[in-house]
Amino acid sequence: MMTSSPLLIPPDEVLDIKTASHRVKRSVDQVRRWHKEHGIGRQAGPNAPIEISAPALCMVQHGDFSALDELKAGHRDSDRVVRYLDFLGLPR
Repeated sequence: MMTSSPLLIPPDEVLDIKTASHRVKRSVDQVRRWHKEHGIGRQAGPNAPIEISAPALCMVQHGDFSALDELKAGHRDSDRVVRYLDFLGLPR
């Protein structure tokens, strides 16, 4: 399900992998798998830290892959994406 282009993440939506893991009460390894499988973050290089998108993480946690596809396409004004942005208290 990974896209060829990286997920663009505004600075106020970036979570480090440990914070992401704590937020969803899953292991760091699970969040890494979600990152690899669903493309919910970015990594500048092989040894660079993984940065996770807070709304993308929430979407995967809730199994809302349609919303994730909308987010990846840059449709931050779609109802599905806005629902998560509002839930997380993030700007549209």
